[in-house]
Amino acid sequence: MSSSSIALLLLTALAFMQAPGDAPRRFASRALAVEASCRFVPVKGPATDTCVLATVAADPMHVVVYDRSRDGYIAANEMAIPSWSGAAKLSFEDVLGAGTDWLAIDTVGMHGTGIFQRALLVVAWDGTSFRTVAAESLGYRCSRPTAPADYELQVTHSFATTSGSRTLQLQYDLTRDKQAIGRWCDSLRWNAAQFAFVPVPPTVDVSNPMIEGIRERIARVRDYAITRPLDPIDGSNRWLGDSGMMNVLDPVCVQ
Repeated sequence: MSSSSIALLLLTALAFMQAPGDAPRRFASRALAVEASCRFVPVKGPATDTCVLATVAADPMHVVVYDRSRDGYIAANEMAIPSWSGAAKLSFEDVLGAGTDWLAIDTVGMHGTGIFQRALLVVAWDGTSFRTVAAESLGYRCSRPTAPADYELQVTHSFATTSGSRTLQLQYDLTRDKQAIGRWCDSLRWNAAQFAFVPVPPTVDVSNPMIEGIRERIARVRDYAITRPLDPIDGSNRWLGDSGMMNVLDPVCVQ
């Protein structure tokens, strides 16, 4: 290959970083893919040589998966993930320990004057396509005058093995004017047949109606996510609104 051809390929690849969604259709070599910041991760399993090119500073966030072929690395799958103001974060994790990395996306949910939410979207390869297997609120805060007080729901999450099953563990801490008013944990178990994380029935605490109301709204989002999962190629925020995820902290965040 001539030096002029190599320079043209490099310019094409680097142009993607300036023009969200306009990704090259092919990288002629692994070196050119690396130069364009395509990350080599086994998102389709250890037997498939893939790299992932993502434009996170865009709305929606564009993700292109390239498969190795005799002609180099060819764009095989494209995703457009909701990312208000280009604030999404992408990471990878071998959740099941089977050598396949899943996409873990931290993006923005509800937002506006005095209110801000982050959401977790987990996307995995099912053998034929990429599917959203979990959608959870990662944190939610609202402040005066949007709310009657300054509320914040802080959420930490982790993947673990519980009783022989892979689970998504979530811990919630709710504060009002920086004072703790509630803490609880939820667990979702991986269900291969449904290809999704499904909730384990929680312990109900009827002594705190506010918390139980929040947990009920979160539970409705999970039911929606199982029956109508977010389409990772859609790119719009419509699903976040339709699922009810943007309203999990109502009515405390609505005056």
